[in-house]
Amino acid sequence: MTSDREARRAVGAMIHGYKLAQAVYVAAKLGLADAIAEEPTRAENAADRVGADPAAVRRLLRMLAAAGVFAEVDAGTFVGTPASACLRTGVPGSRRDEAILNMEVQWPAWGELLHAVRTGRPGAERAFGVDAWTHLARTPAAGAAFDAAMAAFSRGQAAAVAAAVDWRGARVVVDVGGGDGTLLAGILRANPGLSGVLLDTPGAVSRAETVLADAGVADRCRVVAGDFFEGVPAGGDAYVLKWVLHDWDDERAGRILRRCREAMDAGATLRVVEALLPPGLATGEMFWELQSDVHMLTFLGGRERTEEEIVALLTASGFSATATVPTGTALSVVEATAR
Repeated sequence: MTSDREARRAVGAMIHGYKLAQAVYVAAKLGLADAIAEEPTRAENAADRVGADPAAVRRLLRMLAAAGVFAEVDAGTFVGTPASACLRTGVPGSRRDEAILNMEVQWPAWGELLHAVRTGRPGAERAFGVDAWTHLARTPAAGAAFDAAMAAFSRGQAAAVAAAVDWRGARVVVDVGGGDGTLLAGILRANPGLSGVLLDTPGAVSRAETVLADAGVADRCRVVAGDFFEGVPAGGDAYVLKWVLHDWDDERAGRILRRCREAMDAGATLRVVEALLPPGLATGEMFWELQSDVHMLTFLGGRERTEEEIVALLTASGFSATATVPTGTALSVVEATAR
């Protein structure tokens, strides 16, 4: 059983958690993990490399070393750790883009969580004066940070999603809301007999040509700039919605599903890829999914859902759910056929 002292320490860590998140953000934004990497580095040398104040950098690095992000191996000399490696640029599994997105774009909405809980409306609307999607579209730096973080997430998940699903028998896969094509590129690369169609907004797909070309699949993929609320490309026998439905409330999520169903022939398949909320009472093992659910509330106005809730949306939109497949990541694939 947790003692009163342990409980106070735990709550204290919760209260002051934003300070560590901000410190990690600053290290990521400055590129300190790249500046220090694996060689012992003096704080003043790291500061010179990133263009920051030497004394302030040393103080920041000592704080982060105490948290395990870096290690101080001699007075004022620091070296990277497995945690700081996650903040490096261009390495597999890097979370640098996520750290920047978290504080530059998402934090203002979280600062209005009280408003979101009192009203049920996204905190982003109060923070930005418009919904989050409009803010991302109107603010190039915010939109670029969001797109970079989403692409980084997809790079870490594309292979797992592609491997978890049996694509045999499919000819054309349509990735609805597929961003820069990172997931679709992974699916096509793993399945040479498939061709693909990528649908997203003009801004989101603007980098798709490079992503698809780098993966060697550009000749098998058509890119469509559009709005999935208005229509979805027809002609596919397999459709994918990855981390799309959780961005929206039930009414708009259902509208996306109906647009997919209208584009699909009977018997075509749909794969909904989401982080499913576990059923039952809240436990520590559910924290990631439950905090993501609150994030959807305050940033985008969407929600995470249980498998049962996803199936209910599918059923109401003209689909028959057939299976739920784990991917070995936080995501699962709910498979359905068009009725």
